[in-house]
Amino acid sequence: MKLLAARKGIENASAGQIRSRILTEYKDVNSGEVYDVYDSGDGIAYEVETLYGEGPFPLKKLQRSAEKRPRVRVVLDPFCASLHLEEVMDLRRELMSGGKEGGKVF
Repeated sequence: MKLLAARKGIENASAGQIRSRILTEYKDVNSGEVYDVYDSGDGIAYEVETLYGEGPFPLKKLQRSAEKRPRVRVVLDPFCASLHLEEVMDLRRELMSGGKEGGKVF
């Protein structure tokens, strides 16, 4: 949450102001989906993924999340991203090309 607050330029705001803008385990009233982190200031949701315990095709979960939710940013921890770097970059290229509607993988 601290990093996101810094990226949004609100790192000097009070803890209460940050918590009121950046929400965790946010449930969208329209879709009923629950997001790990939601920035109510710009309406972007973030899903934090570790990919641990996802079986032989861990990136399928990322692909489903990114294609299903257009305003979602999928965030991977650095260790996980390094383990699957080539696959993550291929998926990112695939999602960004061809005009596919969907979220982004960072």
